Amino acid sequence: SGEKHFLLLPPTEHHRLYVRDYPAARYVTENEGEEELTGLKLEMEEPERIVPWSSVDPNPSSPEEMAAQVSSFPLYFEGPRPIRCTVRAGEVLYLPSMWFHHVSQSPGPNGLTIAVNYWYDMQFDIKYAY
Repeated sequence: SGEKHFLLLPPTEHHRLYVRDYPAARYVTENEGEEELTGLKLEMEEPERIVPWSSVDPNPSSPEEMAAQVSSFPLYFEGPRPIRCTVRAGEVLYLPSMWFHHVSQSPGPNGLTIAVNYWYDMQFDIKYAY
């Protein structure tokens, strides 16, 4: 049900993503144990773990935010556009190792987006992309 929308860049475009180290975190429910969920909050992982992450927001929500993103991250916005694709119910996307991706979703008629992801632990890193 629902759709997932992907922006995809190959590993050779790493330099355009302005990758920095960020502390790992996860979303947790704000009112755990209550019957009705009201929201999510961000919780830092313990013990602290650092993950490399892109600083670019590829979908700014306003013209002002877009201008700020373009000014801060010109290599991303002035380079070739990412590949865009939408995955619908019953479809599969194979995403090769080390491809950069940004994912958003839109709900189906029932108000849900349901998807299954499968990863495997690769035995190589970005240096093998060049």
